[in-house]
Order: sequence, then C-alpha cells, then structure tokens
Amino acid sequence: MENKKPLILVSNDDGVMAKGINELVRFLRPLGDIVVMAPDSPRSGSGCALTVTQPVHYQLVKKEVGLTVYKCTGNAYRLHQAGAQYRSRPRTGSCGRRH
Repeated sequence: MENKKPLILVSNDDGVMAKGINELVRFLRPLGDIVVMAPDSPRSGSGCALTVTQPVHYQLVKKEVGLTVYKCTGNAYRLHQAGAQYRSRPRTGSCGRRH
C-alpha cells in the first residue's frame, strides 16, 4: 500500500514573507506536501476581498521536496481559489495565523 502525504494549501493576507505563515508551514511540513500561495506584499484585513478587475499573476519563490511557495498579486481569497487548482486538488487548506 502506498503511503502518500496529503497536499496542504496554505495562504494568508499578510504576505509570503510574514512570520505567521512561515511558522505555520514549519508546523505543517511533517504532515504533508505544502503549497503556499500568498500575496507578494502585506494585505492585512483584505482576506475576504476579491480581485476581479485585474488578472492574478504568480511567481515561484521556492521549490524543494515537500514544499512549493508562490507569491501572487491577488488578494487571499482569490489566491486560495488559484491554489485549489494546483496539480492535484489539495486535501486540506490552512490560512495564516496571527502571531
């Protein structure tokens, strides 16, 4: 029987370099393969906002075994939607925590 780790999508509204999202990734890493889709800059308080007037662009920041990190131009909700389309659908999602 194949023991495959679940794919876990992580996003936030504080940006890809935020302390909270990096701590969350460090905690979740042993539990599955992590894909991070986070804003390219802090967008605190816009977690439920929609990006509808401009296309969302993303750029690969880091790629290593079990971890893929993208920075994106959209708001957190739109990034979560984009991440859900990642190669195989994530089995679970987690949004950044307050620190």
